[in-house]
Amino acid sequence: MKGILSQTKQLLKESWSVLKTDKRLFLIPIIPLVLFIVVIGIGLYFFVSFLKTGSLESWLVILLFSLAALLLVFLLGIFSNIVLFSCVNDKFKGKEISLRRGFSLAAKNFRKVIKWAFVSTGVHTAFSEAPGAEAIKVTAEAGRGAWQMLTTFVVPVMIFEERGVTEAIGRSVYLFTKTWGPTVVGRFSIGLIFLINVLVSAGLGFGLSFLYLVFFPFQTMVPIVILWLLLILYVIVVGLIVSVLGGIFNIALYHYASTGQIPSGFTEKTIKSAYSLKP
Repeated sequence: MKGILSQTKQLLKESWSVLKTDKRLFLIPIIPLVLFIVVIGIGLYFFVSFLKTGSLESWLVILLFSLAALLLVFLLGIFSNIVLFSCVNDKFKGKEISLRRGFSLAAKNFRKVIKWAFVSTGVHTAFSEAPGAEAIKVTAEAGRGAWQMLTTFVVPVMIFEERGVTEAIGRSVYLFTKTWGPTVVGRFSIGLIFLINVLVSAGLGFGLSFLYLVFFPFQTMVPIVILWLLLILYVIVVGLIVSVLGGIFNIALYHYASTGQIPSGFTEKTIKSAYSLKP
């Protein structure tokens, strides 16, 4: 296990080096984030309006809004991932990165994107709404985690191998069995980086807010508001970086697993060692 952690750390480091070579990769997830905020803002307006008028049962409104928001998350996430994967794949092949080509590829595969978004939403909802005792809910969470791992390579398979959703799922499972050590630990490591930043930011925010209220109890709250806005902005930026880093990492694993070639920006020693490790 120590060997896997060591090699995954190196893979993440080299993923970061790929990101640094072209800052445009960082811009890719910003567009879907802005669209999500705008659409959800509009949706919230109608959501509150329906609740106030009582024209529909409140539980039904909440359910429909939740499902629509979840579907939008998957839809925008998959679309931006295709753009990112296309750009990173171009870089691995020694081509000039083209955002236009990435968006064109995403648009070309839009029907597959919609199908995969519906499948992802359905599976996520099924696991989330698992009824029964706590043990069943824990099992459902484990099942959802396993599903996410097994379908790690669905999107690159769909766009680069031009396969349908069903075929892509089967192919992703196969590729995952070849790369499960680096894939699992890599996803965990990337998630852990984000979680640590969130916890540190929250701790800093609460700590500084507490000290401010202790020493300046009757003063303006503007500094606290500014502090939390800056911390939220910081977490968003870290989230965007982590998102891109995870995409680069996944494509590096997919590229080697599917072609046997070392992706540009990664060392032969790092990639081959990752696949030769025994957990």
